[in-house]
This record gives sequence, C-alpha cells and structure tokens, in this order.
Amino acid sequence: MLLSVLARGLPRAAVQALRSAALGARWSSVSAQTQPSHTSQGEQNGNGHKRQNGQSARKDKVEVNSQAQNGDKNTSNGARPARRGRNHISNRKVRDISTQVKQSVSTASGAEIGEAIDILEEGISYLREIQAAEQIPDDLLYSVFQPITADLFDKIQSDEAVLGQRTIGLVLTMLVTHKIAHNFHFLKAAEAAIKGKPNLEAYTEVLQIWLTYLEYTKEVGVGRMNFVIKLPFTAYKERNFDSRDLQNLTYFVYVMHCLESGVDYSVKDAMKLLQILETSRVPEKFHVTGTIRRLQLGELKDAVALYEKKINDINTKAMDPNGTFVAQRIQNAITQNNPVMLNTLFEQMKTASVTNEIAITEPTFNRVMNAYIELHRFDEVVDIFRDLLASKGNPSVATWDLVIKAMGHPSHVKDLSGPEKKQMVENVENTVKTMLASGVEMNARTLAVVVGAFASLNRFDLVDEYLKEYKSVPVVHLTRNNILLGLLSNKRTSEAEAKLKEFSAKDSSYVPSTNVMNGFLAHYVDTGNNDAVEGILTYMKQNGIEENVATMTTFISYYFKMYRSKGMVPDVSALLAQLKNSIPYNQFTVTTIIDGLAKDGVNLEAARTMFEHFCKENSRFKYNMGLLTTMIRAELDFGSVASAEDLFEFYVANLRNDTRLWNMMIAALLPKQEKLALNYYNRLLEQAPFKVKPNYYTYYFMLDHFVKSGNNQRIQWTLDEIAKADLSELGGSLPRMISRLRLKFELAPTLKEKVTQKSL
Repeated sequence: MLLSVLARGLPRAAVQALRSAALGARWSSVSAQTQPSHTSQGEQNGNGHKRQNGQSARKDKVEVNSQAQNGDKNTSNGARPARRGRNHISNRKVRDISTQVKQSVSTASGAEIGEAIDILEEGISYLREIQAAEQIPDDLLYSVFQPITADLFDKIQSDEAVLGQRTIGLVLTMLVTHKIAHNFHFLKAAEAAIKGKPNLEAYTEVLQIWLTYLEYTKEVGVGRMNFVIKLPFTAYKERNFDSRDLQNLTYFVYVMHCLESGVDYSVKDAMKLLQILETSRVPEKFHVTGTIRRLQLGELKDAVALYEKKINDINTKAMDPNGTFVAQRIQNAITQNNPVMLNTLFEQMKTASVTNEIAITEPTFNRVMNAYIELHRFDEVVDIFRDLLASKGNPSVATWDLVIKAMGHPSHVKDLSGPEKKQMVENVENTVKTMLASGVEMNARTLAVVVGAFASLNRFDLVDEYLKEYKSVPVVHLTRNNILLGLLSNKRTSEAEAKLKEFSAKDSSYVPSTNVMNGFLAHYVDTGNNDAVEGILTYMKQNGIEENVATMTTFISYYFKMYRSKGMVPDVSALLAQLKNSIPYNQFTVTTIIDGLAKDGVNLEAARTMFEHFCKENSRFKYNMGLLTTMIRAELDFGSVASAEDLFEFYVANLRNDTRLWNMMIAALLPKQEKLALNYYNRLLEQAPFKVKPNYYTYYFMLDHFVKSGNNQRIQWTLDEIAKADLSELGGSLPRMISRLRLKFELAPTLKEKVTQKSL
C-alpha cells in the first residue's frame, strides 16, 4: 500500500525550458571558434595535404577519466598519431563548454552558486541539442560532467550557498532531465532531505527520490550506462562514495516511515521497493547503520536506536532459529569474517527460541559452533558445549567432535605457554574419556579430530597411542592431513616431508589437502627457499590441489620478500592483476589476505601496503569493519601502537563504537603498555551515554593480566571494579578465575553471590 501511495504522489519538478536563441546567445562564441566535426572532400587537413577521395573524416573522440580508447588507429600515411592524455577532450565544443562550466562552478562563491547552476544547465542543454550532429556518445558526454557536478553538489550543500528559489532536489531534477545524474547525486539529495529533520515528511521525500532513481535507471540505464550510473568515478572515490549507500539509506527510511505512519512493516514491500528478489539481499542492520555513520548523519541518532529495536523485533518475531534463513546468515558471518555479526545473530536465535517457543536443535548449535571455529572464537564453542551438556545431558558425536576440534585447533594452541599446553592436553584427554563413557563410540572422523588435537599440541606420543589403541578404526585422509598440519604448525617440517612420502607410498589415492600444502608453502617462503616454493606450486597444479585465499596470501608474501631481497619495490597493481583470475577481490577475500599477511607478523609490510592500496582503490575497504579490525590487531601485535591508535580512532568515529574493539585495545596493550591500557579502560567507562560499557571479557583480560604479573594491588582493584560494574553476565572463565582468588582477596557480597551461583 505504501508503495502505491508514493508512486501516485511522486512529483516531477518542472525544469525551465531553454530556447535555442538563448542557448545560442551564451555559447555563440564557442560555436564561432569551433570547426565542424566532419570535413568535406578536398578540404585540407592540418598538414596541408588534401584528403583522398572516399576517405571519411576521422570522428572526434572524447577521452575522459575511465573512458580510455581501445587503441590508437594509424593515420593515412601509416604513422601512429601522438597519444593524448587521459583527460584530453578532442571535440572542441565539448571541451570549451565543459571548461567554461567547470570554471564557473569551481570559482563560484556561495552567492554565485545560482549563476553557476544556470551556466551548467545551459551548457549541457546546448550540447544535448548538437549531440546528434556532432556524434558525441552518451556515456562520454555523461562522464565529462561528473567531476563538475560533484564539485557543484559540494558547494550546494555548504552553509554559504545561496540558492534562491532552487533546492538540491530541483538541481537533481535538472540533471535527470539532461541524463547526467549519477547515483551520487541522488544520495546527496536524500541526505539533504533527511538532514536536520528526520520526520515523516523527510522520510517520504527520500522515498520519492529513490523512486525517481529507479525510474531514471530504467530510462537511462541501458547497456553500458547501467554500469556508468553507479561507476565510482575518481571524483566520487575522493568523496568516499559507495553505490550501496543509497539503497541502505532508503531501507532505513522505509522502516522509519512505517514506524512514523503506523503502517505494518512488510518484507515483501521492502523487497519490491528496493527491487531485490531474495530476502537475503535485504540490507543487514550493520550495513545500514554503517552507511549512516559514514554519511555522518548524527541527527539520526535517536531514529537509529528506534530502527535497530524495530529490526531486532522483526527478526525475532519472524525467526525460526533452525530455519534456512538463519543458516544462510550464519554462513554470511563466516564468509564476511564477522564474529560480531555471529554474536548478534546467536543472541537473536536464543531470544526467538523463547519468544516463538521453538527449541534450538543440536544440529543448529553445531552449525553455530562450527562458525565460531571458522572465526577462531574457540571459547564460545566451549561455552555452547557446556550449555548443551547441562541441558541435553548426552550430546551427539558431532558435538563432541566440534568441541575437541576447538580445544586442539592449531590457531587456539599456538600461543599457549608450556603449562597451558599441558593443561589443554589433559582437558582433551578428559573430554575424550567423558565422551567414550557416555556411550559414544570412536569412529574414523572422531579419531581424526582427536589425533589432530594432540598433533597440534605437539604430543605425537599420544597420536601414536590413540592410533594403536583404535587400529580397527580406518585411518582416513583427514587423519593424515591433521598429522601433517600438526607437524608443520610445530615447525617439524622435515618430519612432515617424510610423513607425506610415507602416506603417499602407503595409499596412492592420498592427495594432501590445500591447507597442508599451504603449510609447506608458508615454511618455504619464510625460509626463503624459492626453488621449493616453485616446486610446491607445481605439485599443487599437477595433482589438482585447489588454491584458496590462504595460498594467494602466502604467494603475495613470497612476492614481497623476493622483490625486497633484490632491492626492488613490489608493484602491487601488477601483482593483483596477475592473481585476479584466481580469486575475486571483494571485501571478504581482501580481509582474509591481509589477515594472513599480518598474522604472526609474517609480513606486516606487505599487509600495510595491500591495505593502503585497496583503501585508495575503493573507499568501501576503508570503511570495512573486519578489514580495519584486522589491521588494528596487526599493528597492536607486531607493528606500531601509534598506528593502531589512529586506526582505532577512525573506526570508533566513523564505523562503530562497540565494546569488542575497546576490549581488543585493552587486552593487547596490557602486557605492552599497562598505563595506556588502563587509560583505554577509563575511556571505555566514559562511553556509557552511548550504551557502550565494559563487559565480562574486559574484566577477564584485566584480571588475567594482573594475576600473571603478580600485581596484588591491581587484582583487588579489578575485583572491586567488577563488583561496581554489576554485570548481568559473567561468562564461563571469569567466575572460575574469581573463585580461585576468593580466599586471598576480598570480594563484595554481591559479586561473591554471583560467583557462587555460577559455580553451582
């Protein structure tokens, strides 16, 4: 119903019709100076030679920004013409008129903006009138005016602008009429409509702008123009343009329009409005709020809070926690390497389970556990397992496999100290014994997982022991892969090489996994064994072992090291062009690559270079939460604390102010710069007005650090801070740590009661 009402009420502002005489008056000097585009037979060319009979005149070409020629053509005497610069416009009328318009816009003061708009309108009107005669292509004429109109819209939105009878909406209508409007212009008009007055009238105006955009794209967006209308021209890249912002803002406005007008929200109406066919394409909440932050629409703060509550209510009401939609969103969190997204989703699932009286099934819990493993959030896996054990009593073998996999995952155990690894070995052994005692039998997959855990923990004596004890259970390829990965992760490469030969000799069908080959590849890159690197890549190709993002990451690291060893500067653009057929360069693969380069300090220089390259190429990378988080963590762990702080400030100011990022800063800084870490803790306390405050992870990181450093004064202080915080949830690890301290330190009665209840 809302859509039909808006469509009927869609205004199309009248645009002043310019008469040919008026156009001629302003541009007569241009016409007089400009030669016709086509010369007749016998007319002399610039070299004084007459053109041959039957030879057609060369058409003028326009080269603008991304519109590069396909290649130079030979002149009549066989010589190649001189190559023109990228910004050269060979049609004199287009060049002279656009230059005059550009000058009028760039030099216009606030009071002169109206005249600059007039000059733009008359200029484009005249060029459209002569376009057919001059044979000026649509997309080229369109491109000429994009940087000019970008500059114009900046000035229109400035406080000094004097527009008189005009509005930014009327200027947009003029651009639409002359078919030079871009997604950017619609976005800026929508921003202007909502800025300062987030009410029903403003929401309706934004929706009308969106409907105009849809109508415009159908009329103008034919063939190549369908792409050009959203193309991130250089002028728009410089303004942090993202073509998805208009759709995200429209969806936000649609939800708010429903709230303000009392109309029921309908996902079908939303999809129809946004012109999307799948519910999974409806903008995620964090994408929408990210757009609003990036556009710096601070006046929408209260509206955003209402929007988030409404979306949470909608998701909860409609959610089947075991449904395909939830499964898709879990997969999206993995693909996007976004643990925050998964945390939010899991909380919604639990709420929906209670609200809709739908129990979360064990396979669904398994799906969430696997996602946390993929995202390297291993403590969450153990917490889910404990809850399942308490509620269901007898988990399936799949659940046991996942918790053992999380406990012994190479990324989980690699940073553990000697005593911590010893404790983890005991934990894995006890878990396996409990599993067997519950009646679950050892099968091939479970044996592979158990062997993998002990291999990662460098306990190959236990690997041999379990393989011997369960010799009746088949040894599958996963078991062999896990043994090799364990050897490689513990720097026992020569033994891994020997084992690989042994496995291949025993079973001719065995081909190591991509992850195993990536492990070998990473070792040889790290040791500078270029011949072995080439050999591994050849082996993978010959045996059909698929390359993945990790393979590409290792190769990029290899490329950087090889170039640096020769005293050369790596050419990032050339490298990425070489690899573009192997992987798509989207926000998820780029984040994974940079994470791989930065992890363990493998090649932080390469990570920084790649980060700077992609942020410069497209602003969406600069505003990607996962990518920024990866770089902040890399700088904290292996690089510059100052650089990490700069990135952190940008993140909080432009993307999201959340406890998770504050915790990351505090946890990383505690062992390095304790005073600075505590400063971040105090700053986190100041975020309470923004509904951001310390959680149990914050205090776990602090208490764990002070216990390890033996600072009893700070331990007591942290316990007091925990009591004052009055946390609604203590998690699993924090209560156990507090319980161990209760005899030596003083606990507030409320905290003592919470810890006691948690221990029961």
